[in-house]
Amino acid sequence: MCPWRHHPLSGPTWAGEQGPPLRAEPAEVGPGLGWFGLGQANEIAYPRQQGDPPVLFHITHHHDETTCPAHDETVVAETFGAVLGTLEENVNEVIGAWVDPPGHDFFFVVDADDAGQIFTGLFPIVSAGTAKVQPVGDYVAMMKVREQLNA
Repeated sequence: MCPWRHHPLSGPTWAGEQGPPLRAEPAEVGPGLGWFGLGQANEIAYPRQQGDPPVLFHITHHHDETTCPAHDETVVAETFGAVLGTLEENVNEVIGAWVDPPGHDFFFVVDADDAGQIFTGLFPIVSAGTAKVQPVGDYVAMMKVREQLNA
């Protein structure tokens, strides 16, 4: 493991130093789908500590008219009708969910610790289209980090 880590609010730290660096000690977690259904959701995880800020992800899922289930109630129930529930069951929190029906786009903001949680949560709609998952941070906090980095 690389001994150098960076914490956005405290700057660079070395393993063993005081301060709030990213987790250096792995923790075991329970079973899950993991990457594409292989192994554990997190065979090694770096869990957040109490008081750590959330790790937010903006998810854009796009399908097209050939995979759109809008006119088939059975398929809707198994896919887009189920995805919000599976996200809520698998990520730490669903912050919001929006849709652009004519554009065939769904938007989610979730708090998650790892990609396995997101993949498992999106599983009902994986075959219907493509998801773009982007980590996002608080704008004001990032501006403070920018100020510190430029100082």
